[in-house]
Amino acid sequence: MRNFKKIVKVYIVVIAVIVTALSCTPQKRLNRLVALHPELVKNDTIHIVDTTIIPEIRIDTAFHESLLKDTVIITKEKLTVKIHQVHDTVYLEAENAADTVIIEKFIPVEKLQTTKPTTTSSKLDDFLNKKWVWAVFGVFCTFVIIGFYLIAEKRH
Repeated sequence: MRNFKKIVKVYIVVIAVIVTALSCTPQKRLNRLVALHPELVKNDTIHIVDTTIIPEIRIDTAFHESLLKDTVIITKEKLTVKIHQVHDTVYLEAENAADTVIIEKFIPVEKLQTTKPTTTSSKLDDFLNKKWVWAVFGVFCTFVIIGFYLIAEKRH
């Protein structure tokens, strides 16, 4: 009975190793498919437009009339400075106009084509890709394990 349990454990471990070795992730399948059929991939470019809006900046200040006698407006690019007098106070107003920065990026990527290739697959691949084949294989393995267990019990 102990030998049978060891055999069953080894059998289960072997099946687990085989299933783990044969399984693969979708990413691996896609990589293998692209490696076998490079005609499925075409180069494409993604165009990304990133817009950043820089808000306007305003600064106000005031100082006494004795420091400045005239009204002055200074404009340079996006900056406008206005100095004007009201009664005995001179106002200084600076304004930086809002700005928009647009950054365009072109990123090359590989794009998968959705058309099916005109290649023939082998009959063995078609047979192994059917789910019922693996279900029958699993049922068969289960019966084999039960059979070993029953044979081992009859010996003892």
